Amino acid sequence: MNTSNNYWTIDYALDLVRKAANPSYGIEDHEAIKHLVAQKNTGDPNALYAYAYLLRGYNGANEEFNLSLEQTESTFFNIFWELSEQDHPQACDEMVKCDNSYIFAHKYITKEDLFAKKQQCAKVALEHNLSNYMYYADTFLFGLNDEYASDLMLKDSPYLDDNHKELVAQAIPLYEKQAQKMGLEYCFGRMVEAYHQGIGVEQNTITAAAWAKLIKERVTYQSVYKNVNWVKAIYPVFEYPSIQESEEFKTLYAQLQKLPQW
Repeated sequence: MNTSNNYWTIDYALDLVRKAANPSYGIEDHEAIKHLVAQKNTGDPNALYAYAYLLRGYNGANEEFNLSLEQTESTFFNIFWELSEQDHPQACDEMVKCDNSYIFAHKYITKEDLFAKKQQCAKVALEHNLSNYMYYADTFLFGLNDEYASDLMLKDSPYLDDNHKELVAQAIPLYEKQAQKMGLEYCFGRMVEAYHQGIGVEQNTITAAAWAKLIKERVTYQSVYKNVNWVKAIYPVFEYPSIQESEEFKTLYAQLQKLPQW
């Protein structure tokens, strides 16, 4: 239950919340929550994170602490923010996932400083084996340009300039990890874009074709993702026998077929 300094582990803290409360019906075990509050008041960062997690995600939790909805929102955001400043892994993960406009509404911070913070938070989350890879990749690739995240990766895009080459190179393997973990078509599309155009990786038509075929076979509908529909539209460029009948293609595609279905 405890770490060496008598702080709770993050798993224990979150498990307590999940057993004591229901997201829809709110707090059911009030004594357990009192225990949580007492622990977070000792300065335990994991208990504090779990308290913010409770306020953010559980209906009516604010009433337990006599907080208005506005106070509740401010409280959990500030906790996540302050913990992320201390490189708390789960709080860093929260900050990466948090909408930029939401952060600007709650914090006075420049775009440059927020981009630097989100990069740092993504790195901390990755170092501690958290796995919201797509969010980390989007952060590295698009920075604070949320509006670009649904667009195609194009070599002349402003977020793919020479200043961001290292970040782009970090992003592509993360899309692959998310694809392997959850089978997300969005990430399949990013892999095709990257290998077809040589963005963040060395250009490789065989690899691009294998990922593209996975989209062709699995996504038989109009996707909500532009990059997936783009792959389907250009798929004929990958249909040449020299590609489809190569041993390299067959081997890679056989491996990709084992990825989970979303």
